[in-house]
Amino acid sequence: MRVLTNRVFLGAVLLFLAFHLLVIFGIHSPLLESYLDDILCLPIILSITLYAHRRFRVNSNRFRLPLLHILIAFVVIAIGFEVVYPLMTSHGTADVADLLAYGGGAVIFDQWINIA
Repeated sequence: MRVLTNRVFLGAVLLFLAFHLLVIFGIHSPLLESYLDDILCLPIILSITLYAHRRFRVNSNRFRLPLLHILIAFVVIAIGFEVVYPLMTSHGTADVADLLAYGGGAVIFDQWINIA
């Protein structure tokens, strides 16, 4: 199933891993620390979801996740990390810019990964 070899998916995973390795070694960027994970989370999560659907459910490389599924994922992630998480922890903050980052990630997934 081609989704796990999609260049945009692989780029998102590599960017995520590289950034977190830099943080481990003490190299920090407040802007990237605030928004990079938010941009990358939906392309990565939805790519794995798309792979699972194609592999175990429909057995076809032509299946695309419906827009409704992408919107539901956006809403669940947004509520979880922008509403619930800040209420449960002292270091979580709700940020409207995070919603834009999640939305950007959803668009990246839909336009460049969720293809037949």
